[in-house]
Amino acid sequence: MNRLGQLRRTLRSPLARRLILGLALFSAAVTLVLTTAQLYREYRGDLDALELQLDAVRRVHLASLTQSTWATNQKDVDLLLRGIVWQTHIEYAAVLDGKRVAAEAGQRLSRASIERRYPMVYTHLGKPYQVGTLVVAAGLDPILAELKDRAASILANTAATIFLLAGFAFVLLHRLLTRHLLAVAEYVHGLDLSRPADPLRLLRRTRAEPDELDDLVAAINGMQAVNRASLAVLRESEARIRLLLDSTEEGIYGVNTHGRCTFVNPACLRMLGYEHEEDLLGQNLHELIHHSRVDGRPYPQADCRVRQSAAEGAAMHADDEVYWRRDGSSFPVEYWSHPMFRDGELMGAVVTFLDISKRRQDEAAVRLSEARLAEAQRITHMGSWELDLTTGKLAWSDEVYRIFELDPGRFAASYEAFVDSIHPDDRALVNQAYADSVRDHAPYDLDHRLLMRDGRIKYVREICETYYDDNGKPIRSLGTVQDITDIKQAEAELQRYRLHLEDMVANRTAALNTVNRELESFAYSVSHDLRGPLRGIDGFSQALSEDYGDKLDATGRDYLRRVRAAAQRMGQIIDDLLRLSRVSRAPLQAAPVDLSTLARDILGHLREGRPDRQVTVQVQDDLEAECDPGLLRVVLENLLGNAWKYTGKQEAARIEFGRTRQDGEDIFFVRDNGVGFDMQYADKLFGAFQRLHHPSEFEGTGIGLATVQRVVHRHGGRAWAESQPGQGAVVYFTLAAPAKISL
Repeated sequence: MNRLGQLRRTLRSPLARRLILGLALFSAAVTLVLTTAQLYREYRGDLDALELQLDAVRRVHLASLTQSTWATNQKDVDLLLRGIVWQTHIEYAAVLDGKRVAAEAGQRLSRASIERRYPMVYTHLGKPYQVGTLVVAAGLDPILAELKDRAASILANTAATIFLLAGFAFVLLHRLLTRHLLAVAEYVHGLDLSRPADPLRLLRRTRAEPDELDDLVAAINGMQAVNRASLAVLRESEARIRLLLDSTEEGIYGVNTHGRCTFVNPACLRMLGYEHEEDLLGQNLHELIHHSRVDGRPYPQADCRVRQSAAEGAAMHADDEVYWRRDGSSFPVEYWSHPMFRDGELMGAVVTFLDISKRRQDEAAVRLSEARLAEAQRITHMGSWELDLTTGKLAWSDEVYRIFELDPGRFAASYEAFVDSIHPDDRALVNQAYADSVRDHAPYDLDHRLLMRDGRIKYVREICETYYDDNGKPIRSLGTVQDITDIKQAEAELQRYRLHLEDMVANRTAALNTVNRELESFAYSVSHDLRGPLRGIDGFSQALSEDYGDKLDATGRDYLRRVRAAAQRMGQIIDDLLRLSRVSRAPLQAAPVDLSTLARDILGHLREGRPDRQVTVQVQDDLEAECDPGLLRVVLENLLGNAWKYTGKQEAARIEFGRTRQDGEDIFFVRDNGVGFDMQYADKLFGAFQRLHHPSEFEGTGIGLATVQRVVHRHGGRAWAESQPGQGAVVYFTLAAPAKISL
């Protein structure tokens, strides 16, 4: 600003006008001592009274205004300002927030006035914060008007003198004070604490001794630094609070005393299904998220514990309610509601809540697990107990009470109740077992008896293990009690049955020996008594055919041939039955047998009987087994003989004897590419006299595979077959280990 502009602003300055007027009055007083002195004394008295009035405003109203402004209570601020302007000579009062008028009352009616600015400083947590500036203006027009009337006669004479003095005062005031005050005002009006600024400097020569203006400049610069530091601290505090609210996983929101939302954090928005704070701010949160109970029944706002906390100032906690999301779904919550106060005034409540859906699921799973455990203990008649050795507290499961036949409502779990239930003859045993277990750091497992109140005896199995702290001190014992009365009774019954069974086995063995002897006699009779007539029939039929065959027609000769064939077949059946009988009764003589060599020997005899046949034979090497050599020869003669027989119509016959291993078991097999059979008749294959082919196709009596199965069973094994018509057959058999062979 240039000097001319500064002069113009000085001319408009109320302070300059007041000072010039004062000088003019002082000059007039030189001429008119008495009048001027009197006017001056009255004028000064009015000014002093006004100053006292302004100082009273500072003392009486400044603190209340500062507190109301800090609390943002606009109503109280306006009321206090109106109270100030109601006073005599006070025309205008305002609260400035920087350069902005935050609140005001009255009007500047006087052209001349006295204005005072009082900084409004509030101390919070030991730190001062300037919340604004109180501006108070007192009008001088009434005082000056009165003085003007009295001095009208004097002014005419002293006008020239006053004019000269006024000019001199104006120049002096402008030079020494006003221009600097204007510079200070301009600097202060341009301050912005959010942006850095250069310190205030006056455009004048540096003085050796600072004057009041220098003190003012230093005060303004110091105030600016303090305000910037306070603002930085305030912003840092706000940032920390926001960071805390944004980082926590708990939902946090605030409500005022009317239940309307004042703030929310991101976790709250996320859990409730909202995206922006504006969706919740100002809303009645009870009606929005807390309107219904768990079962869907309405939740009156009067019963809402959050609403009570905000309206009544009491802390609340609940974990049996739900919050409702934006999409209409709900989730169980646990929340804490704490009232918020400012300067002793209740402002509302802050609520912290958690989604406890996972906790509810875990609790349900625990309850289900406990129910299943109790059911399992009931089914198995096994209860559990736990003894806290530091407190002596003992806990029993429900099944323990059932085993001891005690009522949980009448008897508390105690070691004395347990000991009282033990049979007197077993108490010392149980006590000693437990004491030894605790002392030796080893679990114990023992059976003992219980004596019921009605005299019945129960048997239980007791298992216990004790746990120790780092110093080896026992702290906790865990154990199970299983009712094994039924098991003990079954064991006793089984023992009685074993004794009875031994008698039965002895009797059955004697009877079996008798039957075996009778079978031997029957076999002897069959061998000797039936063979004679059969040989006679065969012999006489042959003689008749040779001696009188030429006298018989073709039909008669055919009849004789059939008679001879039937007799021979009957003889073969008798031989097979005798062989099967010997297989069943002959004692086993287990020894290592080279099955590969045995099979090759049998196949060699088959080739000698039919040297004209072309049969490909494959016998696996090193096939050995611990078995009866004679009986295993019978098995292989039947199996290889069947393979040789049923491949008789194949031009390229193949027979294979080998071994495979399955599930740790050796399985021997005889495979051929003969006529095969239908698997639907496989259950008849190993029965005596069961044939799957007509005798006209393949000769035989149907005893061979029955003999094979009998020998295999005597060796503790099993036999089975697989086949398809025209695709050949495979017969499998196993042999047990020597220790398992039935002798």
